[in-house]
Amino acid sequence: MMEREAPRIDEFPHVILERTDMVPEIMIAAGRAERAARRARNAGNLRSTDVVHAIQKVNGMLMSAAARCGQNPPPPTDIEMTTDPDGYLIYRCQHATPHKWKLDGTPI
Repeated sequence: MMEREAPRIDEFPHVILERTDMVPEIMIAAGRAERAARRARNAGNLRSTDVVHAIQKVNGMLMSAAARCGQNPPPPTDIEMTTDPDGYLIYRCQHATPHKWKLDGTPI
């Protein structure tokens, strides 16, 4: 059975990107960050510097692409990659009550 490719961040519900030309690079960097996070979880090291650096790279790209959350309340807010309490990577917006997505685009 062929596995379906994960949706691109510009296909996530309520995500707005001004620079869609950066999506392929963002998705590659997010994949690298996810692999680093998986290695860190397996090693029991949730504070791995490899993961921190990978997240910083993705977040720099998200800022450059002007990634925003278009959900209410307005105005749209920045989106960043971060980890949840279990060490899994997620995207989170900066609304007062943040909206969150798994890396596959599933709202949390």
